[in-house]
Amino acid sequence: MKIKKSSIISFSIVTLCFLTLFLIGTFYDLEISKKLVDLESGNYYSKNFFGAFFEIVGETPIYWLSIFAGAIVFHNAKRREKTWITIVFMILGLAAAVGMATYMVSRLFKYSSQHFDFEHLLGGPVDFICYLLLGGAITFLVFYFMNKIPSSFYNKMIVWAFVFFAVVITQRICTTVLKTLASRPRYRAMFMLEDFEMFKRWYEFQAKPEILDDWKTLYGATSDWFKSFPSGHSAAAATVLALIYIPSMFEKTNNLKVKAIFVSVTVIYTLLVMLSRIVVGAHFLTDVSMGAYITYLCCLLCDAISKVLVKKIKITPLPENTKPVLVEESL
Repeated sequence: MKIKKSSIISFSIVTLCFLTLFLIGTFYDLEISKKLVDLESGNYYSKNFFGAFFEIVGETPIYWLSIFAGAIVFHNAKRREKTWITIVFMILGLAAAVGMATYMVSRLFKYSSQHFDFEHLLGGPVDFICYLLLGGAITFLVFYFMNKIPSSFYNKMIVWAFVFFAVVITQRICTTVLKTLASRPRYRAMFMLEDFEMFKRWYEFQAKPEILDDWKTLYGATSDWFKSFPSGHSAAAATVLALIYIPSMFEKTNNLKVKAIFVSVTVIYTLLVMLSRIVVGAHFLTDVSMGAYITYLCCLLCDAISKVLVKKIKITPLPENTKPVLVEESL
């Protein structure tokens, strides 16, 4: 597979930027956080509006885009000739969308309750049913309005949808494994205990830390205290980078101006979420840098693999009043 010179240049620039941030954080993580974190004595969660806002909504793009991708898979399969394969894809697209919408609602309530002090009101099967109903309602509305989109859109976007799901799965596995292995204490956990001797650099991996009973009793300590590296919020927010590939798929948007807008918006959003995670004391600079970079690499990897696979598949051009047909070439 031939790699474009422009792709190599952009990869080099992005990698250099992340590497610079990562190296700075490696030496000055704690000092940077002490300057930027906005916490009040005795509080685990920041009351800083900027930080609290992005803690609540910062990772939602991964869920909205998953619902969007699920709708693409569902409607693409729905408009094909009904076979067991298309039925399976319809079910998978619907299940992915409902699942992500439900999880998004639960996360919104979780983070909102932490900042607005109503955690004691949540928990139990009734809450799950409410989350599921709200998630189902969101999915229904998205699917309903996307049903009106022309078939040509789904023909072009189906590959992007599968690539996006691959990015979500890959980055989530990577961040979860690293969080477990590193068990790095969060800044706000050390702030609560007023003990910064607990601080560990990103490469100082430790076995599962012991959460003392005194911490649980006095401060409500949980395993969340030791999930600093890498940043899951930053990794989730960075999935908006997958949107960069969309303009080149359509003739009207395949121009420098539109691409520049997509790149600018996605990069700025990712950086804002990264900064907000430091401000609330949830992560250090190395945490947010690594989280976002993991997703960036996953986007590149999944896109490259998809381009290789797409060469073995031919999607026939279709008029709007016919059903999309996917014809497999000899593999």
